[in-house]
Amino acid sequence: MRRDTSRPQRTLSTTHNYLFLSDLHLSEGIHPQTGKLSRNEDFFYDDALARFLVYHANLTKDLAADPIYQKPWKLYINGDFLEFLQVTTLPDEQDRICHHPHVQIKGNVKKFGLGTSEAESIWKLRRIVEGHPLVFQALGWFLAHPENELVILKGNHDIEIFWPRVREALLDQIAHQYHLWYRKANRGFLPDSPLPMNGHPELLPPDFRERVEFPTWFAYEPPLFFVEHGNQYDPDNAFTDFVNPILEEKPHLIELPGGSFFVRYFFNQVEQLHPFADNLRPLSRYINWVINQELGDVVRMVLKQPREISQAISQILRKRGKLRRGSKKTNDKRSETGTQKQRVRSISQIGMVDNPSRERYKERGSKLGEGQIHLLEELKVWAQHKAAGRNRRAMTSVVSQFLSRFLALVFLIWGLREFFIGDYLVGLGLLVVWGGISILRLLLTNQAETAHHYVDLQGVSKRIRYILNREYRGQYSGVQFHIFGHDHQAAIEELSVPDQKLPFRQWYVNTGSWLPSFNELDRLTRDDAQLVFLRLIPDRPDFQQAIPELLEWLPGEDRPVPVRILDNKK
Repeated sequence: MRRDTSRPQRTLSTTHNYLFLSDLHLSEGIHPQTGKLSRNEDFFYDDALARFLVYHANLTKDLAADPIYQKPWKLYINGDFLEFLQVTTLPDEQDRICHHPHVQIKGNVKKFGLGTSEAESIWKLRRIVEGHPLVFQALGWFLAHPENELVILKGNHDIEIFWPRVREALLDQIAHQYHLWYRKANRGFLPDSPLPMNGHPELLPPDFRERVEFPTWFAYEPPLFFVEHGNQYDPDNAFTDFVNPILEEKPHLIELPGGSFFVRYFFNQVEQLHPFADNLRPLSRYINWVINQELGDVVRMVLKQPREISQAISQILRKRGKLRRGSKKTNDKRSETGTQKQRVRSISQIGMVDNPSRERYKERGSKLGEGQIHLLEELKVWAQHKAAGRNRRAMTSVVSQFLSRFLALVFLIWGLREFFIGDYLVGLGLLVVWGGISILRLLLTNQAETAHHYVDLQGVSKRIRYILNREYRGQYSGVQFHIFGHDHQAAIEELSVPDQKLPFRQWYVNTGSWLPSFNELDRLTRDDAQLVFLRLIPDRPDFQQAIPELLEWLPGEDRPVPVRILDNKK
């Protein structure tokens, strides 16, 4: 592929090296009083994450290492770091949150856990920290290095990071847990801690808060990367306004998408029955397993709470309808006024509600023009339409599989009955029909289990590449890496096109998830848990033409290795 290298190469960032990971989904973890693990917990790699940070921090100080590594790190956690939706424990009656005017421990709250108000979200955050203290100690240890930085983007499972006091509470917890770690380690109470002392201070330096950012939408670092979680392109997990997701009629609450209601009212109950449910990928594979193995348990669970299940379904349908109406309204407006004439808010005006990192994010975001921001906002309409079609096909196959199983059972019993009473010809015909339905069910099962990508984030990435690569006011805004999470599928695909006017290859990268995933196809190249991250070293030789360093952390060996990814189907 020939590339135009006549255009002067832009200078790459030389201040930091970069680490990216996503979808950790830290929930309640281990209860500090009972020592037992929450059945809704999916993250089991606290020690591995701590050692991952130690490895890279030590690499910066290793004089024997290649000089390209001897720079501070900037760690990006690209959405769904915290699993607020699956915190279902309730506070004690003596807890002061029970007397908060926006908190009432009754009805759905008593059955399904606290809601999304700022006060409730802070309580849930503290519960997560109690279950995963080492993770927050490790983040504090990482930030104790004076030039390291941390960027936390929100996703659909931790949208509560939107609240200003939640962000402040998160920083407070990092500082507090670091201090607790230091005091215990200094007294010799943590002989097995993966975090070395290394002359660390007792308290985090006062400027550590200035080195933590909370972008309201995406992070854009030209010409290196564009990073976004990706849930806004998924119709079941997209927010009406991701930047300012408050509920209009109740501004102390967050307006959740349909998928969040599904988790809150149904899937949390499913994981009480089958804690591994969220680890079967795709979700349709779990549904297929239930239909064939444990249908009775799930049916009993549904019959015990028909009102809540119907409420979840109605919320999903209502949210989808609202998204469709919003998309239609946007398209109608475009046809009336034209894209270029429509006034669009610049990124510096979007969602900066009491954001402690407002000025720095505003400065970075302003590198994109208003027209580019407008196109990025409208891209979700196209992506949600495409994803909705895939979701319908997947659910149709699941429902059809359920019906075919029922019909197969009916024809089998009917056929055997005809044989028993002596009508062999009719019985044989019914058994032939049973066999045909059984074959159809197998085909539907295969279709349901292989439908991985309901949201085509690679397709989204191609269109973002097109938006950024176009010349806008005499400048090119293209980046080398388009980085996503959300779908838990680690991936790298080249986005470069022939004769593009940029000096580097362009890539779609998905950093996957650190959750276990039980999938027979994946086991060809990975263990059930694959601790994936992306590492960018801008001073690396041939960095602009090299394949991205999408790596896997090996907990038992404390080192990274390249991720093994199968080639796409021909």
